[in-house]
Amino acid sequence: LDLLGVVRLERREGRREEVVPRVAEELQSDFIVFGWEQQLSEGRAPVVGAALESSKIPVMLIPVTVGGGDNEPA
Repeated sequence: LDLLGVVRLERREGRREEVVPRVAEELQSDFIVFGWEQQLSEGRAPVVGAALESSKIPVMLIPVTVGGGDNEPA
């Protein structure tokens, strides 16, 4: 049973905020998926913000915690 289909690694140069949505569209991706710390402060998550603003492809945000767990500072 192959649930993932084709997985590939793309390497591109440029500003991440511009490259990620553009490449996802070029590759006709089904989704753009990011791990996101759920921080809305100015200057945080510029790639997530750019994808949400400019991409025609659905963006899925997966909540993550940086630091490895509840006992470690984020």
